[in-house]
Parts: sequence; structure tokens; C-alpha cells
Amino acid sequence: MQDDVNNFGPEILDVIQRGARQTMAPILDRLAERDEQLREGLQRAAKTAIDRALDAAVPNWREINQDPRWIQWLNSLEPYSGYRRQDLLNDAVAQGDAGRVIAIFKGFIAEAGGQQGQASQPGQPLPRRAAQPTGRVYSRQQILDMAARRRKGEFSDEQWLRWEHELIRAANERRIRGALDADGCQIGPR
Repeated sequence: MQDDVNNFGPEILDVIQRGARQTMAPILDRLAERDEQLREGLQRAAKTAIDRALDAAVPNWREINQDPRWIQWLNSLEPYSGYRRQDLLNDAVAQGDAGRVIAIFKGFIAEAGGQQGQASQPGQPLPRRAAQPTGRVYSRQQILDMAARRRKGEFSDEQWLRWEHELIRAANERRIRGALDADGCQIGPR
């Protein structure tokens, strides 16, 4: 570059650079426009794919999507990650990850006890399944170990979803040894 400045002078190089910019500007603008169109097309295709996958896996997902309890549930924190479920759903949709979107809907259905299609009053808490303290009791360490195994990839999404449902049932039925309530007091079997 310094050789060009020495050979031609900064003024001539400036004129050449401005000319190149003017010549390339329309081409770059068209490329940017095409890029945006492609991005929008990919987003539409991903949304269509997610909708079709939901239609197959959760046929009443559109009805669920209108349920006030669904909205309330989405605004609560997911217990393992500490993130709002709505943020997790938004990320899954943005990534085009139909499996995660389906898992989120099925997680709601499991927690709502299959009553998601029934009318409810805004602000009404999600129904809880009747506590029936039968089944395996889990320790907090076992739960942490399972989460570590998941991070290592030892479970498929389907296996993990079943585990999450069992863990939710265990928590609702107070089958987690050493669990803490909202006040930090130990609940369940010791």
C-alpha cells in the first residue's frame, strides 16, 4: 500500500477508491437485499417446519398457545436452567429446533395434568396432580448426577423428557429427599 502511495500519490489513490466504492455500491446493495430475502425465507421455512412437527406431536398446540395458563407457565422459571420458559421457547424457535419446541409444549401438558384445553381464569395457578407418595424417592445428589450425565450426552431428548416428567411428579409427591421449599426449609423424606 505504501508503494502505491509513493508511486501514484494519495490524491489519485483516493479518487480510485471512491470510484470503486461508487461502482460497487449498487452491487453490494443488491447482495444485502438478497441476503435479507434469504434470511426471511429461511425463517419462514423453519417456522413452517416447526408448525408441522407440532401438528404431528401435539395436535392441539394452537389451542394450548391461547390458554392463559400456558402464558403464565411460560413466564415462570424452568427449574434446571433458571431461565424463563418463554426465553427457552424463543431460543428454540429462533434455532429452528422443533424437538425442543415440542418438548416445551409436552412439559406444559405434563405439568398441567392434561387439562390444558379447559377454560381457566387469568391468573389461575396451574393445576397440580394429586400428591400420591408412591414411587421411587430421589436424593438431591441423584438429581445432580442425572443432570451431569445429560450434559455428557448420555440421554436422548426423549429419555430426558421422561426423566423430567418423573422428577416433576416426584417433587409434586414430595419424593425428593432433602428438597427445599420456597422458604428454604427442607421438605419431603429425609
